[in-house]
Amino acid sequence: MNFPVEAVREKFPALFLTDKGRRRIYLDNPAGTQVPQAVADAVSRCLLTTNANLGGYFETTLAAQQVVDEAHQAMADFLGSASPE
Repeated sequence: MNFPVEAVREKFPALFLTDKGRRRIYLDNPAGTQVPQAVADAVSRCLLTTNANLGGYFETTLAAQQVVDEAHQAMADFLGSASPE
């Protein structure tokens, strides 16, 4: 079974940027990391809708805390941990 490399590449918009008509080749890792569109969308959504200090009791702070809690739970699930702590 072959790994679908092209299907994965399609999710990374930066891999299709061109200079003078030629696709770029990125040799600067770890100076920069290309991200899939879903990551860029999630970061943008977070910055635009839940960008607040944690610990308060207003709606944006509560939404920001929910993002943090969901991220902790996602990592716990990924690592097979029983607790997000």
